Amino acid sequence: MGAQDPADPALAFYLGLTAHERQHSALLEEVRARLRRGLGAGLLDLDLLAHRLRGQRLEPSLGLVPFVPLSCRAWALLRSVGVQALPGLPDTGAIATVQRSLSGSFMAQYGPAGMRLLRQAIHSQEAR
Repeated sequence: MGAQDPADPALAFYLGLTAHERQHSALLEEVRARLRRGLGAGLLDLDLLAHRLRGQRLEPSLGLVPFVPLSCRAWALLRSVGVQALPGLPDTGAIATVQRSLSGSFMAQYGPAGMRLLRQAIHSQEAR
C-alpha cells in the first residue's frame, strides 16, 4: 500500500495477515491505521492480529467490520486476547459454539450451529 493508494480492504486484509505471520508488527500497524483512516472503519481481523482488542467487549462504537472475524486465524485469537463478547454473541459460550462450527479452511466457514447463532446476531440488530 503506497502513500497514494486508496484504502483497499482486501489488500489490507491479506497484507495484514502476511505481516502478522512474519511478525512484522510495524507493517501490520501501518496497514491497520491506513485502512481506518481511509475507510473510517477498521477490519476486526487486523485489530485482533495487532492485539488492540485485549480484554474488550466488542461494541459497534469501535468502528470495526465485520462483526465476526473473516479468518480462522483471527477466530483463534479471540480467547487468547481476552475478547469477552461480540455484537450479537453476548458471551464466551456463544462464541465457543460458533468457533466449534468452523471448518478447517483458511477463511471462516460455518456449520449449521454457528450459522444459527450468526443469523440470530444479525437479526438482533446488535451486529452491523
